[in-house]
Amino acid sequence: MRYSRLVLMEARRLARGLIKDAIRKTGRKVSDYDESEIRKGAERLLRQAPEIYKHAKARVTKEDFTNIYFLKRFLKRKTKRKTKRKTKRKPTNLRKASR
Repeated sequence: MRYSRLVLMEARRLARGLIKDAIRKTGRKVSDYDESEIRKGAERLLRQAPEIYKHAKARVTKEDFTNIYFLKRFLKRKTKRKTKRKTKRKPTNLRKASR
């Protein structure tokens, strides 16, 4: 079954949270693990437990969730920020400065 991008993002977020909770229950720190290991574990969990997608879809379909989450997270990544260009300084001539 195909899900919208927002549902997939929420399902991955929920799965990562479940993996982190499992790590904490064992008495270990989440910071001891690389984010890539947590992400791979979450992907494995999503393959084994597809009901997480249904839970994510239920959360996304709530109007308040889509307004807050969608606007703050999803659109923020789409917009490009204009950065100020840093002007290069001209190198000072050390010989003239020492005289």
